[in-house]
Amino acid sequence: MRRAAEHCATGAGTVLGGLALWRWTQEVELPVISLPKAGVVLMVLGGAEILLGLYRAVRRENLSGGSRRGKDAAPRDPGDPPSPA
Repeated sequence: MRRAAEHCATGAGTVLGGLALWRWTQEVELPVISLPKAGVVLMVLGGAEILLGLYRAVRRENLSGGSRRGKDAAPRDPGDPPSPA
C-alpha cells in the first residue's frame, strides 16, 4: 500500500503544481514554452499518476485478500494451520 500512497501523493502534488501554472501564469511569455500549456500537461500527468496509485491499491487488495501467495499456489484446506507471516 505504501507505493500506491506515494503515487497518489506525487500525482496530487503534480496536479496542484500544474493548476498553479495554468491559473497564474497567463501573462508570462517565454520564447520556448507557454507556461499555462505546461500546466495543463502537468495536470494530465498528475491525474495519470493518481490513477496508477489507485490501480495499485485496488490490485493489491484483490490479490488473495492481501496475502503474498502466488496465483499458482495450491489452495489451503480449512483445517490447515495458518502459515507464519
